[in-house]
Amino acid sequence: MQCTNNAKQLALAAHNHHDTHGYLPTVGTRHPNQTKAYIPNTPWFPWACLLLPFLEQTATHSAWSTCDYDSPYFSSVDVGWPATMTGSDGGTFDTVSERYAYKTNPISLFFCPSDSEANKLNPYGLYSKNSYSISLGDRTTSIYSSTNRSPFGMDSKNSRTTPGIESITDGTSNTIAFSESITSSEPNLLVKKEVVELYDDDYLLETPITCFNKRSITDPAFYDAGEYTQDKGSNLWGGTVDFNTFHTILPPNSPSCMSLFSYTLITPSSNHPGGVVAGFCDGSVRFVSETIDCGDLNLSVVSSGPSNYGVWGATGSANGSESKSLQ
Repeated sequence: MQCTNNAKQLALAAHNHHDTHGYLPTVGTRHPNQTKAYIPNTPWFPWACLLLPFLEQTATHSAWSTCDYDSPYFSSVDVGWPATMTGSDGGTFDTVSERYAYKTNPISLFFCPSDSEANKLNPYGLYSKNSYSISLGDRTTSIYSSTNRSPFGMDSKNSRTTPGIESITDGTSNTIAFSESITSSEPNLLVKKEVVELYDDDYLLETPITCFNKRSITDPAFYDAGEYTQDKGSNLWGGTVDFNTFHTILPPNSPSCMSLFSYTLITPSSNHPGGVVAGFCDGSVRFVSETIDCGDLNLSVVSSGPSNYGVWGATGSANGSESKSLQ
């Protein structure tokens, strides 16, 4: 019940963001102060930062708005800003430690109770974690990219701003926004919790079946022994798409992969039997079965028109002119 409520709250927060700013939240975002950011045009931070004020987390948002660097990975160095800084809600922060306390601030709305690892800090003790991801639709991406298939854009130089809800021409009730994606405490080769790194950049541009087949033949719940993996959901504040996003290509609870040149195919996952809880762009919440129709995974992704990945792919594309629906 709580997982369902959390997914709904995220979907409603995205609507409130749209009502306030005129567009949906971006997948990745730059720091608010672009003149003093570490890398001004890189979207180091995720969509979660933008939704904080709409999730009753204004104090956390205020702390984030004062951090010295445009990256959550740099936290212990003061670059010469005044000792006292004012956050987005008018609150003051007197030390570097106060400004970076947001990183380890646990936010219960991002924890699904069935995800037993989510309410802990990540394995390095540096960041709070996140059981939920935002949709990138049915087209694979590099780690700092969104796609024209997603209802959410990317806030970085030479990249688009997320459009308004009116751009979801397939209908908000047919377009997925958020889903569960369980977190990991340590690399353990478990398909649901890890992203496997492949050393071939072409597979993501060609056939998703290659990623799907990285499961172990002897135990499909795990990757093949010897694969290199990284944690999913291990950093709520990480803006690269492997941390807090998913694609509607492989069915829920399938493998996730990242290529040598950082193209990603991330699959949502949960500990609920048989699928994942997902929030849609109209604010509704539905259960997506891991047996959902995924079309032909031997086909490549498309940039326009109907998805190659069945009902699941159509659910992810915001403007594919598909008539397929979960309903």
